[in-house]
Amino acid sequence: MQVLGSDLAPARARGRFIGLWRMLAELGNASSPTLFQVFYTIGAAASFSFIAFSALMVSLVIGFKVQETVRSEGGGGRRRRAREPEFQPVEPAGPPGIEAARSAVTEKKASP
Repeated sequence: MQVLGSDLAPARARGRFIGLWRMLAELGNASSPTLFQVFYTIGAAASFSFIAFSALMVSLVIGFKVQETVRSEGGGGRRRRAREPEFQPVEPAGPPGIEAARSAVTEKKASP
């Protein structure tokens, strides 16, 4: 699920998605035993029916609402991942004149 979510999340929001995903997973892990016990006191069939219904709803949402993240190009049967925008690193800005100082130092080292 994390891979599917990180494919669907915008590139700038993937960290936020993973954080939210982990928070909801921990919330579910903490509340699951209590909810299961509440449903079990109603009846064992109720607890298992709730889990089955939840699993059915999740599978229907993923099956019908989530778009495919791998797109076919050219119709040749090969599946390729959609292109993401290329990342272009930015040079870190230093104090003014730092490049002149660096070139002067390297010139002094290079000359005997």
